[in-house]
Amino acid sequence: MKSSSARWVRLTSDGRDVVLHAAAQAFARHGLVIFPTETFYGLAVPANDYEALQKLVVVKARDAAKPIPVIAASRTDVERVGPIPTALEPLIRAFWPGPLSIALTPVGQWPQALTATGKDIGIRVAGHALAREIAAVGGGLITATSANLAGLPAAARPDELDPELVRLVDLVIDAGACTGGLPSTVVAVTPNGAVEVRRPGAVATSELARLIGYTPRVKSATGPVPGSVSGNGRSYLSSTMSERR
Repeated sequence: MKSSSARWVRLTSDGRDVVLHAAAQAFARHGLVIFPTETFYGLAVPANDYEALQKLVVVKARDAAKPIPVIAASRTDVERVGPIPTALEPLIRAFWPGPLSIALTPVGQWPQALTATGKDIGIRVAGHALAREIAAVGGGLITATSANLAGLPAAARPDELDPELVRLVDLVIDAGACTGGLPSTVVAVTPNGAVEVRRPGAVATSELARLIGYTPRVKSATGPVPGSVSGNGRSYLSSTMSERR
């Protein structure tokens, strides 16, 4: 296992091209990359890199029964995993790119680490432009589990990253502070065609209901969402729609 400190690249001083080249090099070595998203810093490897996925699980001390979420560079990359249910189209139009993950049944062979004991892959098109570009150099699909050791808080800023985790990864991409708040909302379609919320998060259930015409069932237990931080009660839709018009 790697024991030296990771290489750091900074968006403001090194520039986008250097950052993306460094990410591509790390991915080519089956390395782990800490990168920014629109919520927290994430830990990325290409989603189809079995060797790197195994490293990620070991480094994070992550429960192998927990599926690893995925970020896509584009909708086209999402559709490589499997068909998107029609019932989710209104939500995708409103919230992609952004912190809405969909539970997608994969077609073909995908690493079991992505589904764990379930049958779906949680995937979204990130609202953070650099995250989408990093996904693109990682083959279009990268992991997006939070950049923390299992059970510890997620990091919204580079200086909040656990030094032990940094010691074990290959690259840290410093793009300043992420928004923090809540992680992505996870939605799925039930066998009867209804939308349900697998995990509450940054997109409020009330906003989902307004778009689909009914209040979706919330499958997750109530209470704080794992990895969330307090103090950000803003509606994601209300804070971003003005930028999308």
